Amino acid sequence: MFGTIYKLDVSAPAIDGQANEVCVKFLSELTGVPWRDIRLVRGQTSRRKLFEFIQTDTADIRRKLDQAL
Repeated sequence: MFGTIYKLDVSAPAIDGQANEVCVKFLSELTGVPWRDIRLVRGQTSRRKLFEFIQTDTADIRRKLDQAL
């Protein structure tokens, strides 16, 4: 399935990519995927972002996100 949207609220400022880094670290902790395997694909300066989980099972990631959020 493509197109699932999850909303995250972070307190880090949107300066110098700080909020993006916080999102990646949060997703890493939530899913157990190393932060090096999570890539911000689109939306570096936008409120809407697209993250890619490299070499991970999509169904497993979606399950973990659904349980946590």
